[in-house]
Amino acid sequence: MRYELRHELRLILSISIASSSLIACVDEGMEADLDAQTQVLRATASEIAKVRDEACVDYRQIAWIGMDQSCPSVPGWEEGSLFPNASGELERYCVYQTVNAPEVSAIQLQYLDAAELAHAPDCEAIFSQSGDDVMTDALAPTLQAVFYDALNRADAEDLGLPANESLRQPVEVAVVDTIPDPIPTQVRSEHGESMTAFVEDIACPGDNDCAVDVYNVLGMPRTQTRKRDMVHGGFYGSFADLAFGIFQAVESSSNPARLVINLSLGWEPEFFGDDASTSLPVDSVHTALEYARCHGAVVIAAAGNQGHLCTEGPLMPAGWESEDVPTVARCIALGVAPGSLPTASYKPLVYAVGGVDIEGEPSANARVEGEPRLVGVAMHASPDLDDPRAPMTGTSVSTAAVSGTVALIWSLFPDLDGAAVMASVYRSGAELGRDASFVGSGISQTQVRSLDVCAAIDYARRTFSSAPLSEIGSMPLACADDEDAAEEGTTAEEGTTAEEGTTTEEGTTTEEGTTAEDSPEEEGSLSSQTLLALIEALPEEDPIALSFSAEPVDCEASCVLGEAYLGDEASGDACPTPTLPELPFTTPQPNHPACPSCTFYTSESTVTAALDEDYVDYPITELAVIVQGVTGARTFSLGAVTLSTESVTRILLDDDLMPEGIEAATLRITFDGIEQANESRLNII
Repeated sequence: MRYELRHELRLILSISIASSSLIACVDEGMEADLDAQTQVLRATASEIAKVRDEACVDYRQIAWIGMDQSCPSVPGWEEGSLFPNASGELERYCVYQTVNAPEVSAIQLQYLDAAELAHAPDCEAIFSQSGDDVMTDALAPTLQAVFYDALNRADAEDLGLPANESLRQPVEVAVVDTIPDPIPTQVRSEHGESMTAFVEDIACPGDNDCAVDVYNVLGMPRTQTRKRDMVHGGFYGSFADLAFGIFQAVESSSNPARLVINLSLGWEPEFFGDDASTSLPVDSVHTALEYARCHGAVVIAAAGNQGHLCTEGPLMPAGWESEDVPTVARCIALGVAPGSLPTASYKPLVYAVGGVDIEGEPSANARVEGEPRLVGVAMHASPDLDDPRAPMTGTSVSTAAVSGTVALIWSLFPDLDGAAVMASVYRSGAELGRDASFVGSGISQTQVRSLDVCAAIDYARRTFSSAPLSEIGSMPLACADDEDAAEEGTTAEEGTTAEEGTTTEEGTTTEEGTTAEDSPEEEGSLSSQTLLALIEALPEEDPIALSFSAEPVDCEASCVLGEAYLGDEASGDACPTPTLPELPFTTPQPNHPACPSCTFYTSESTVTAALDEDYVDYPITELAVIVQGVTGARTFSLGAVTLSTESVTRILLDDDLMPEGIEAATLRITFDGIEQANESRLNII
């Protein structure tokens, strides 16, 4: 009985890493529904159905059986438990795959229906990113320094390391992502490896053995052929893959009550839904998250970036911050003695993390109505202090930074529970003067706050007098501002009962953390000069200077509302080409940003660009620069521009055509041989 479960008809969803942002317009062949009030392009029901049909595979099914049963054998299918050796409700989840996968016949589906199993097809999607070019090699260390300065990262000297390392207590971080543990010498996607590096950069600032054990769990093992590569990892995953990965993170932990699970991934609810009660694949992930929380683990998930067709709201599972942790009865049903459930009134199933720029404004690719209470700088971040990697942009980055901060605080103050640690991280953050788009129950603090690593440590130290590291000579931390640091105490709704800070008429708490005015704008300005000097020292190609059409084209039915200009060597439409999401098995690799370190000079209306070496075999057929300002967006279509991996190309745009108040810029490249256009967020100088 297909789709019939303990709930109602179950929808289909798919999973994708949360660090993507593609801009879409509408052409004659694509249906669109432009909301008159929000001016946001929506996907139609037929477009959603098309993506679902391509993402969901009949040859692999998630099934639900009765209690105290084994997954029954079905002719033509191989059966297995989704959560091996689990007890309680978890042992009711099975996975079936045809013996001749990826083929499936009507008779095989009939056999599965005849077995009277509630079942639904498993579903898949993808995104990953990395980079290697002359600009990345030159700029990564500086971009890394700016990023960690913006987060106010605590270094070894701030924490008295390595001398005080022995005072820290063990904490584990499971990065559920694209690679297994241990990391193979050759990986398919560097996304998981980069997330691990972000966590370690913050949680392990000393050079010696670290109290925080960061390990990888393969949650996205699938390749372009839709098969799993359990050795080298994959690019994307299915619901079954993610559910098992979360379960495996708990089972691999030596102490799940002191475990942080990092989910720099998510699925698109607007295309596929978000209700676990109506979807068996979604329910399997939801149940795995409940299992983790019943053990006391803290789950941190990326709120996501703007996706295809300007979808709204957070990605899932980050959107489940609106749900509470499971009840005692539910934990018992899952086979877990719920001794580690948080007691604070604010105890969401997951903690969502959003992304902002260095000034605390929502990232240019922020999702409409998708900003959670906690955000972090997520622009042009380069992980790995020992060997800076290609810069990355997106909520995957800020999520990993929060996970590292939580692990660091928990190792310093092991008497805290996860809710108190998260309260320290949130309440010490810089208030950004706006409310979150979504919050959980039992909370009155809805202001958006930005991660400040050092302030979070200092807040925990001030708040919890029993903290074992009060003896460290460098406490209060050198990186914390005593005048702006949080007063002792956090609210009962988030953790340990204590005094409230005072509040201004505008609702801004003045004694509990830093303010948005403390954002490191000066560091960003100084770093811009440094970036400029580094780029000036690189070898250059001849600059590209084009004249543009005098009359603009209106891009009305688009995420990029505004005007477009066609260069004298460009062909085709001036507006960005519309595309629906392409699934991984129809999109050749690579698909990470083709110009991860490209830069836009606002004073000169100039772009400096160098091509990632993975794209050298794909000729450029169209290049466009999309500049977003307070007055709207301007798209400049340049045509078939040639970029080099070994030198920098300067693209000279028309200063008279620039929008006012430039906030962001994107380089959009269409390659011959890659169906979907590639986009890179530009550094702004």
